[in-house]
Amino acid sequence: MAATKKPKPHIVAAAIIDANNKMHTLPQPARHASIRTQIYAQDSVPKTEGFLTNENDFVDRGEAGEIAFAAGQTRHRIGQLTTLDLW
Repeated sequence: MAATKKPKPHIVAAAIIDANNKMHTLPQPARHASIRTQIYAQDSVPKTEGFLTNENDFVDRGEAGEIAFAAGQTRHRIGQLTTLDLW
């Protein structure tokens, strides 16, 4: 039986960490602005914007740009990934 190949990390959703270190995310094609609205509605404050990977890891915009390029989600390296670069 052939070994199952682990998929490359890739970006699956926008995400924001709030001031209480809680991660907030919404499914594609949500934008960071939609998540900020959700955070404010819960009486919290956004702290760090980034993305969620298929491995359930939060990464900042810079690391997300590298992951998206390596996974073929973008055609070029992007220093600070935005949702507009993906969907």
